[in-house]
Amino acid sequence: MLLGIALLAGCGGAVASVRQAECGGYAILPVPPTMMYPIANATGVPDGNFTLVLSSTYGDGVFLSSNGNANLSLATAAVPSPLPSPNASPPPGSTPAGFAVGTLAAHTTYTVASTFTQPAGCPNITGTIGSFTTQ
Repeated sequence: MLLGIALLAGCGGAVASVRQAECGGYAILPVPPTMMYPIANATGVPDGNFTLVLSSTYGDGVFLSSNGNANLSLATAAVPSPLPSPNASPPPGSTPAGFAVGTLAAHTTYTVASTFTQPAGCPNITGTIGSFTTQ
């Protein structure tokens, strides 16, 4: 059970420290990257076959989820140049990362997230990056 979240400023940027009572310790969850394409909360996104671009990698792989559907794991892909429009500018010093998105359902909201593997006996933590809705 998660008991609390505190934001910390560190040398490499802000992180969220999540208390895990079951493990008697803390898990470190970095602040999510920026969704560069599609932008966070975008609507009318193509219903598949595009490259999702984040301002950096995050966790142990990226996946999409929607209500009632299984998580769809995304494979890494080359970052397109130029990025499709509309897109967000990367934060200074970031290294954009691309993820191949296959066919998606139309008129569906997808959440972009990643899982962080924790030590044995501790539950993994999922970090949400953002969401978008297909056309």
